[in-house]
Amino acid sequence: GKPILGPDGKPLKAMLGPDGKPVTDKDGNLVGPDGKPLVAGDGTNGGPKVGKDGTLVDKDGNPLLGPDGKPLKCGLDKNGNPLTDKDGNLLGPDGKPLLGPDGKPLRCGLGPDGKPKKDKHGNLLGPDGKPIIKPGNPVGSGKPPSGGPLVGPDGTLLGPDGQPLLGPDGKPLKAALGPDGKPLKDANGNLVGPDGKPLIGPDGKPLKPGLSMGPDGTLYGPDGKPILGPDGNPLKAGLGPDGRPLCDENGNILGPDGSPLIGPDGKPVKAGIPSSGPLTGPDGSVLGPDGKPILGPDGKPLKAALGPDGLPVVDQDGNLLGPGGKPLLGPDGKPIHAGPSIGPDGVVRKPDGSPIRGTDGKPQTVMMDEFGKPMCAPDGTLMGEDGLPIIGDDGKPIMEHSAPPNGSPVGPDGTVYGPDGQALLGSDGKPLKAGLGPDGKPKTDKDGNLLGPDGKPLKGANGQPVRAGPCVAPDGTVSHPDGTVVKGLDGQPLKAAVGPDGKLMVAPDGTLLGPDGKPLCGPDGKPMKPGSGIAPDGTLFGPDGQPLLGPDGKPLKCGMGPDGKPLLGPDGALLGPDGKPLVGPDGNLIGPDGKPLLGPDGRPVRPGTTVAPDGTVLGPDGNAVLGPDGKPLKAGLGPDGKPMRGPGGELLDDEGNPLTDGNGNPVKPGTSVAPDGTVLGPDGNAVLGPDGKPLKAGLGPDGKPMRGPGGELLDDEGNPLTDGNGNPVKPGTSVAPDGTVLGPDGKALVGPDGKPLKAGLGPDGKPKVGPDGSLLGPDGKPLLGPDGKPIGPGNDRTHATGLGPDGKPLGPLGADGRPLPTEEGGDMTVMCVGPDGDLVPVEIIENPDGTYSVKAAPGMEGDYVADILGPDGKKLASIPFHVEPQIDASKVKLSGDSIDGVVKKDRPTSFEIDTTDAGKGPFTASPYEPETVKNGGIPGVGDKDGPKSPEEEDTDIKVAVIGPNGEPVDCTVVDKGDGLFDVQYKPTKEGPHKVVVTANEDLVPGAPVPVTVFPNGDASKCKASGPGIEPKGLIAGKPGTFKVDATRAGDGDVEVIVTSPNPKFDPGVKVTKRGKGLFDCEYNPSLKGPYEVKVLFAGEEIPGSVFPVKVAPNPNAEKIVVSGKGLKKGYAKKPNKFTVAPNGAEGALNFDVEGPSKCDIDVEDNGDGTVTVTYVPQEAGEYTINVTLDGAQAPGGPFYPLIEEAQPSDASKVKLSGDGIGNNVKTGVPATIKIDASEAGPGDVAVNIKSPSGSKVPVKIKDNEDGTYDVTFVPEEVGNHNIDVKFDGDRVPGAPLTVPVKPGIDPNKVKCSGDGLDNPKAKHDNVFTVDTSEAGPGDDVTVEIVPVDKAGKPIPGGKKVPVDIKDLGNGVKSVVFRPEDEGPYMVDLKFCGKNPKDFPRGINVKGPGAKGARLPNINGLEIEPEQEINIPVDLSASGPGNFVVTMINDVTGEEEPVRVTDGPNLIKNVTLKPKGSGPHTITMTFDDEDLPGGPYTITVKKPVGADACHMKPNKNGKLFTPDGDNLTFVIDLSQAGPGNLTGIVKTPSGKTLPIDVEVDKDTGLAHIKFKPTEKGVHIINLLFNGHPIPGCPFEMDIQGPADVTMNGGKPKDGSGAVCLDLDDKSLVVVPNLVNVKVIKGQEMMIPIDLTFSGDGLIEVTCIHDATLEHVPCKLVDTPDGKTVQVNPKEPGWYTVHLKFNGENLPGSPYKFEVKEPTGADACKIKRGPKSPLKDGEPITLIIDVSKAGEGQLLGTCKGPDSSNVPVKTTELENGDIEVSFKPKGDGDHTLDITFNNKSIPGCPAIINVKHVTPDSMGLVLDLAPWLVDASAKGAKGVRHPSFDDVT
Repeated sequence: GKPILGPDGKPLKAMLGPDGKPVTDKDGNLVGPDGKPLVAGDGTNGGPKVGKDGTLVDKDGNPLLGPDGKPLKCGLDKNGNPLTDKDGNLLGPDGKPLLGPDGKPLRCGLGPDGKPKKDKHGNLLGPDGKPIIKPGNPVGSGKPPSGGPLVGPDGTLLGPDGQPLLGPDGKPLKAALGPDGKPLKDANGNLVGPDGKPLIGPDGKPLKPGLSMGPDGTLYGPDGKPILGPDGNPLKAGLGPDGRPLCDENGNILGPDGSPLIGPDGKPVKAGIPSSGPLTGPDGSVLGPDGKPILGPDGKPLKAALGPDGLPVVDQDGNLLGPGGKPLLGPDGKPIHAGPSIGPDGVVRKPDGSPIRGTDGKPQTVMMDEFGKPMCAPDGTLMGEDGLPIIGDDGKPIMEHSAPPNGSPVGPDGTVYGPDGQALLGSDGKPLKAGLGPDGKPKTDKDGNLLGPDGKPLKGANGQPVRAGPCVAPDGTVSHPDGTVVKGLDGQPLKAAVGPDGKLMVAPDGTLLGPDGKPLCGPDGKPMKPGSGIAPDGTLFGPDGQPLLGPDGKPLKCGMGPDGKPLLGPDGALLGPDGKPLVGPDGNLIGPDGKPLLGPDGRPVRPGTTVAPDGTVLGPDGNAVLGPDGKPLKAGLGPDGKPMRGPGGELLDDEGNPLTDGNGNPVKPGTSVAPDGTVLGPDGNAVLGPDGKPLKAGLGPDGKPMRGPGGELLDDEGNPLTDGNGNPVKPGTSVAPDGTVLGPDGKALVGPDGKPLKAGLGPDGKPKVGPDGSLLGPDGKPLLGPDGKPIGPGNDRTHATGLGPDGKPLGPLGADGRPLPTEEGGDMTVMCVGPDGDLVPVEIIENPDGTYSVKAAPGMEGDYVADILGPDGKKLASIPFHVEPQIDASKVKLSGDSIDGVVKKDRPTSFEIDTTDAGKGPFTASPYEPETVKNGGIPGVGDKDGPKSPEEEDTDIKVAVIGPNGEPVDCTVVDKGDGLFDVQYKPTKEGPHKVVVTANEDLVPGAPVPVTVFPNGDASKCKASGPGIEPKGLIAGKPGTFKVDATRAGDGDVEVIVTSPNPKFDPGVKVTKRGKGLFDCEYNPSLKGPYEVKVLFAGEEIPGSVFPVKVAPNPNAEKIVVSGKGLKKGYAKKPNKFTVAPNGAEGALNFDVEGPSKCDIDVEDNGDGTVTVTYVPQEAGEYTINVTLDGAQAPGGPFYPLIEEAQPSDASKVKLSGDGIGNNVKTGVPATIKIDASEAGPGDVAVNIKSPSGSKVPVKIKDNEDGTYDVTFVPEEVGNHNIDVKFDGDRVPGAPLTVPVKPGIDPNKVKCSGDGLDNPKAKHDNVFTVDTSEAGPGDDVTVEIVPVDKAGKPIPGGKKVPVDIKDLGNGVKSVVFRPEDEGPYMVDLKFCGKNPKDFPRGINVKGPGAKGARLPNINGLEIEPEQEINIPVDLSASGPGNFVVTMINDVTGEEEPVRVTDGPNLIKNVTLKPKGSGPHTITMTFDDEDLPGGPYTITVKKPVGADACHMKPNKNGKLFTPDGDNLTFVIDLSQAGPGNLTGIVKTPSGKTLPIDVEVDKDTGLAHIKFKPTEKGVHIINLLFNGHPIPGCPFEMDIQGPADVTMNGGKPKDGSGAVCLDLDDKSLVVVPNLVNVKVIKGQEMMIPIDLTFSGDGLIEVTCIHDATLEHVPCKLVDTPDGKTVQVNPKEPGWYTVHLKFNGENLPGSPYKFEVKEPTGADACKIKRGPKSPLKDGEPITLIIDVSKAGEGQLLGTCKGPDSSNVPVKTTELENGDIEVSFKPKGDGDHTLDITFNNKSIPGCPAIINVKHVTPDSMGLVLDLAPWLVDASAKGAKGVRHPSFDDVT
């Protein structure tokens, strides 16, 4: 009832309104007569304090705001202290003085240490010693809350219309109500539903409480208190028949009388969340969704009235008011409801004026430009100062509109630029320049068009006005055409790069560049580049932003579809409005990007004859081709939609007749495109794109003969053909069935005109040959080969036989069956035999005088014989002759820089010709004549006859260097002697060159040699950087990227060569040039393993190249298993299959098959988690199969199956076997049929089995990938079964067959037992056994475990529990499963496909036992002597079980007592008080299993201070010595350190006796003396530095001078023997906290013993010294008093203040330090050893040392016989350490892992190793005391703590 005083100590007065009611501001705070909020001077520590990040906060932790409305933040030094200048002014993070709310610098008083002064509360003080910002709090008015939904009496949430509020699922939301009928909230203040979970509103966010309503209609606030009306009485709402509150159309709650309820602020009380209206700008403008002003009924823009705070004024219904105080009316004449508004400070506010807060609870501030306009994204979203959208209360972005500029950019000098960065030209061909105003900005007209210096509109080359785009000032600042600065997403003004010449710097694509060389991005985050391409009306714009003109000089327009997209033809070319292809001014077709359409060779496509989708034939001009009848021609379309063609490629009509044009000529199409996108060439074959890949080409069989590896012909069986002498026949020149002449390599031979040769065929289909055996063409003339000579045996340079399509030799045969390469002339025949016995081709030439000349072509040095035979075959003569050697072109070698190195433009280079092995010399060499090169007269290059100089005719070796365009490059040949020649030349052009070297007109090996001449750049000045060339860091499937900076390297391009682990794998290298000398490089390493990245510039490697890169596997992709025969081989036109098992891998799984032909792929789900992929290739050859997950190859991929031509299959060669077709098949027992089709050729197996009842029996077919199959089936019925087996559609021998089935297994005799079924636990390996020994011969046991609901039904989408089944032998199996969550599960066990009795059965999985326990980390804890510690152990997640704690004194080996008490929520309080100093081991087990991290070691420090004091007996061994009327005794203080000893004695009557203390400084002994005056029990308490020494206080029974009895310890409760001063704070016992060290994350416990002091008020505060923040403390009752629990989060020193009944306890305040764990304490066992192990397998642990700092981790191990066991430590790639050792027989192994000679947490550990049965289980580990339960058969499983949470 007393006046509230302000900061000045005077009573506060509120402003009263006309109605006599106090006036409040928008936040509900009372306003004083000056219109400002009233502030109470409550004297509290109002602030400011300095938060962790430097933010100044008030006493409630709220940020203090500066003059700009933003939180004040000061800079901090490394110790967290605020930064100041020399005058004490606080500095911000930017080093500038911090300004307070009044706009003045905040000045602190400085202490002697130069740091700001603070008061006891941590508030910063000024030079006057008072807080630098005066304390005070606004005085509230108690106005009702807004923003939350109304909660009805039954918990239903109601919206503004009084209707139920619906959740995201469309159902009404209900809040949970407490016993008082009020809604319940969670810890975050969110409303909770009946299930205890937060209620989610329609926007997907948790709902905060607003108003709630009692059953009688009383309205309550979020705090549960009634809302009072202006009269001070609780408000009551009128209720409808449904119990819901009555509301009017504005959402106001109505009272019982039907009038709106008025709150304490005099305004109607709203129901639910208010709806949003239009946005109100800072100047009062009312803006619509398009960002434009809303017009009133009079057509004028609306403006809202603004209050003193700059916010719009609204009436009681939330409608906007105009300047006259009347509601604003919209275009429809209705009042406009207020929406969000933007104040002058940029804060976005709700209609009620309260700020719209972000997710961090702070007001959201819009990003403003320098003109005070809000910044928006392109879609109109308001952008905050952090660059993120402003989010409203409904969770949606708040909209406005502001678009980035477009049009042509203008440089600082007025130059107008196009998107290509070049100046735009006017109609006169000169660059356009805009006129600039006095402010340097371009002039524009009212339509936004640029004006020239003369003030007239600028016009482009097409005569059209040029629209203004962004303009650039001389300093690079980019502005809108209206002069406002363009800002980026970060809110900062954009700056463009301007060159020295004042011109804009642009990328090759015309994008504006910033000063950093990167593309400049506008407010929409996209690169700033003027538009080009296609306008909405179809007009095409070129790279200069001007319309493209057609051949007729008129602007081009394309047709636009109903969807607004341009019309495209089947070949991808743009179509005009008339549907015809558009042709550009250069005569090329235009693509969808407005640029020329490129063909397969990368060159522009000119229009040819094309076929429209409806079959209409179009000419090059796009017009229909007319037939002889003058009507448009239409081609017939095949079933595939492609044009039909004749054998010559001519188009056919629907009847199959050739189409002819108006001249009667057949119509052959040019480039045409089928409707499905396939691009066809004139021959109907697929056209290749610039990447060299077919565009949807349909390829038929190649029709080539089969060949063996040596090129020999094979017969139908695949056996080599042999001639009459038994020699294999190798084809030389052969003829295909259509007459095409094929060379030895099977490829078509071309004639001198470059066209394929075709032989004439006789009526029998055999090729025509001349009398000399040479092939004849269809015209009967000899066919000439590429060298211009006849083709056939007479001129075939090989020793092979010319074969026809029947595989038989062409020409005459000799008596021995060998073909005779003979020549007939007149009546004689000539045969020439060489030194190797082979026949030599000869030619007989008839001379004019009747004689004949014989011309032979010998192939080697040696003796020859020419035999002349008469008509009867008899030898007429033999002419021997000798052939001298010539140079052997095949043995000439080339080497040198031009061949092996890098050749640069304008630099001399050379190469060497080595003829030393090419024959007997000397040889000569010279260059080809330039004219010979120009005329193409060089073998292998042109082969045309050209002029040859005499030197060329007589030279053995001839050389030519040919430039990019076929021009000769001058070269010089120098004879170096000894058969060596040096060729020197200097290329003057870049690009591809050829080096041609011939010997006797034959090309030498490797010639012509391709040589690339590179620019004259310097690779040594290049730098490469990026993750793509780092040794580690890449993961398979993710692109490897890096950049190359060649800005200082001169001319040249970057080439990247990536070598992958698989030589066949192409990683897809991509190099993109961005700007001069900058290159972006990327490759796709979808394979794991080592890569090498070679980077070249101008043909040379850059520094650091080659870069080794190790690509890590994709963990998900590594789970995939791919198998099947189809991965290795297959057959064309037949299904080939493989199987993919994802095994839980998550991601995008893709299958791709590439090869010589298109493959149809089919994926079938097998229902067991795997899929079968089937592909059908159309042609033979090698294919590539990619199975990828998120781009990463599956293990083993890519796969390269070899597809062969399909051979006929023969089902008669299939053999059946196996028990599945015998006489011992039984029901319920799997039976197997083995199918051997290894000799039957390619094909698929199909098996169909019918039971006696006619039902189909399921079968499982396993392809063994060797031509054999295993078919498994399980019969269910007794009786004859019909089994039908087919191979490739044909029945196999013996099929169908009948198989009798006998009675078999009995699943009801299966026995199951074990804890896994009776007592399963979560996060445990649970085990049970399955005994099938009496159930029949089957061995198939399957187990599936899934979570179920309360009704026992499987939960949809529930995750299956992994199950591991092990065979223990004798029909017994072990089943191990590990559920992650507790709750009900269903176990579905089947034996041979059938459930035993009681299955499926339900199990209830309990908590995880010991592993679920949680407790503070006490390992390594050091405590004071006699200190008692309390350890809370949370067993809530462990489930029921036996909890045991033991403590062993490691020094004495004795067990010491512990106390365990029950706490709330299954928490056990373990109380320990170790005796003596040194290490103690605490073991905590749950059901005989160690808790995580146990056993634990704590160390009791050696006594110091009071704890080091002890009583010293006299020489008689007695503690007390009578000295007259006095009693004396001695206390040894020698080890206690500096301090004072004090004491008191209480007599039986309660009096206090004086005590005399004398200390001998030399010995440290204190002599104590006092004079007893009464008989009875005395209490003596001795204190050192305020702390009781050990044993004190103690009792002494004094009956006389010689009768003294000392009772150690404390008096028993209720004995009444001693009357103590219960309020004496000196009797409160607190442990000594000096030098206590606490590891971060460890809980600090301080026991307070109140046994002697009695109960009193304990006050505890804990402060973090660095931040002065209070740390939460908790007082817990204990039998002896209290325990203080402190959980410090951050490292540093802490101060604890302890008060008892308002007074500091002795030694208070106390100090302790929290440190980051380092060294051994920071090491973490990341993964423990697995179990079971195989014999010889090492025991392995993984240790995380990432936070341990510098040091060394070592391991030692003692075996069962105490001998040393070698321990190996290995550093892994991720920095972890692997520790491993091989166990030394059965028994305990003691493993100690140390870091810098200190054991890490959990060590030393005892690992028990023992063999178990059966032997296949190997070894089982038992980390002591991690026990192995072997009560069941075999090992039941290892139980050990989870290493995941070990600290």
